[in-house]
Amino acid sequence: MLELLRKWPKGHRLILVGSGDLEDEVRSFASDDVILMGAVSRGQLLTLMQDAVGVVFPSRCFEGFPLVYPEALSAGTPILTWEPNVVSRLVSSELTGLVGGLEDIGNLLDHAYEFFPRIRAHCRTVYEEKYTEKKWIPALGTVYQSIL
Repeated sequence: MLELLRKWPKGHRLILVGSGDLEDEVRSFASDDVILMGAVSRGQLLTLMQDAVGVVFPSRCFEGFPLVYPEALSAGTPILTWEPNVVSRLVSSELTGLVGGLEDIGNLLDHAYEFFPRIRAHCRTVYEEKYTEKKWIPALGTVYQSIL
């Protein structure tokens, strides 16, 4: 997260949602471009996602299946992320956003502003086809059965 904030280009708005161990350090990056929301309700989060050009997923950790991914897709909102993390693999395979690098975040953001509005319907379709409760629970059950 801090690496993202250090490289975030001026003139591009970033809304940060949530709280955690880095909160004090993150607060030092607050500006007209970087807005800190802190913890918000799930309803507020989904509204923010619906209104956003995209969701930035800055994690470099391999998490099991972060809920932010299907939540963003449910809002029809593409994802901007970078490797290595599970979301970068999903974005690449499902074509639900962009996977890039922080070294060229400005150009990546410019591309996202052009590309993301065109794939919003696709993101919502991916959600409907794979991540609704009706689709996800049987698929997860199949995985558990294969393990047993």
